[in-house]
Amino acid sequence: MEENPRENALAYVLNQVQGVKHFKDAQEKLKKSIYDRGFLLFKKVREKLGKDKFVEFLKQLQRYSNGIIDLTEFLNLVDDAVRDDQDLMNDIDAFLEHCDKEQMNWSLRNES
Repeated sequence: MEENPRENALAYVLNQVQGVKHFKDAQEKLKKSIYDRGFLLFKKVREKLGKDKFVEFLKQLQRYSNGIIDLTEFLNLVDDAVRDDQDLMNDIDAFLEHCDKEQMNWSLRNES
């Protein structure tokens, strides 16, 4: 049976479109996973710190996520009220680990 170049090209394009859709679905799932966990964590932190200190916490978190400061420096800059609450610190550590793990998994999936 002869191969039809048009059909092959169409099949290739359809596979690429499906790949893009799968990529976008996986990307959205990753975002939702991080957003859901982050929302709950940030709600706890805001309740603990109050509005003004919470804004400062977010600024330091942004500096950490942009690579301006490392994790140790971020944790040193976090308000004492957060550091004194071991459960909250565990939640922050778990969230940051989750983000790093998901980012690593995402990178590995996209390399192959």
